[in-house]
Amino acid sequence: MTPDIDDFRNIDIQAELADMEALDMRPAGQLVERTIARRSEVDEGMDLPWPKLHGHLTLRKRELVLLGGFTGHFKTTITSQIGAYAMRSGHKVGVCSLELNAEDIIEQFAEISATVSRPAEGYLKRWCDWADDKLVIYDRLDSIKPHDAIRMAIKFAQLGCRLIILDCLMMMGVCDDLEREREFVQTVKRVAAKFQVTIILVHHMKKPQGQEGEHAAPGKYQFNGSSHISNTPDTILVAWHDKRQAALRAKVEDMGVEDENYDSSKRDMLLSCVKQRNGKYEGAISLWQVGHRGMNGWVSCRAFIDRADRKILAFEPPANLKVVSDG
Repeated sequence: MTPDIDDFRNIDIQAELADMEALDMRPAGQLVERTIARRSEVDEGMDLPWPKLHGHLTLRKRELVLLGGFTGHFKTTITSQIGAYAMRSGHKVGVCSLELNAEDIIEQFAEISATVSRPAEGYLKRWCDWADDKLVIYDRLDSIKPHDAIRMAIKFAQLGCRLIILDCLMMMGVCDDLEREREFVQTVKRVAAKFQVTIILVHHMKKPQGQEGEHAAPGKYQFNGSSHISNTPDTILVAWHDKRQAALRAKVEDMGVEDENYDSSKRDMLLSCVKQRNGKYEGAISLWQVGHRGMNGWVSCRAFIDRADRKILAFEPPANLKVVSDG
């Protein structure tokens, strides 16, 4: 009878085959240069758009970032702002958003950069001209098969994308099988490692329960699907939008109705880092939606800032060699 070499319980068989593992064993002296190089990777990751996180949290090469939140809590907006900031920092970004049209992705990135809702066509054209070699969008709507998702992520990397955004996991054909979901997430992490990129994988949280419901920020073990999904990523971020504060802000600032419970300085969102394998920081920062008071009330855009004054300078794309006509 042929011995079952995959039977890990049979120690005698495994002892005979143990020499096969020698190929992957290294003495410490052979690892020093790799260790020093890894230090540089850990220290030189991409910053996020919010200065309060600078020096505490970066997007490193070869890492998988899981970003989650309840439905309607601005997960896609946060990833778009991270992507727009990465582009401004000189990095190429690949975006797969299976729930938004490519045109809507462009609108979101441009609005965040301009810090105004629906920026003028002239700005939009200048921005797209500037972004032509910095942003690649997977122009497909609806769910895809997991092997297509993996090939798409690899192609982004081959095109030179340093940051890859996959939005979202439930559209990639694995969430009906917990084991398949776990294997898919592990494969995405291997893609990040092999091609030395950062991949942000967006995923939904479980439907909020209890008396507070969505009015309490979720934790890292509240993602839909397998409880093991939190084990694989290197970093986990959770976006939580304060719906009570948003309702009060709309009532007071948009409708002009006074409410003694409204505090204009209170944050609109919490962005929490609940896991960071290669860094010490775990915590949350407060974010406020960017906006200004116009002739017809409060005017806001999709960007978020880590200051209560909610003011941020717009990004004006530099002139490129290509000429963009307003006609």
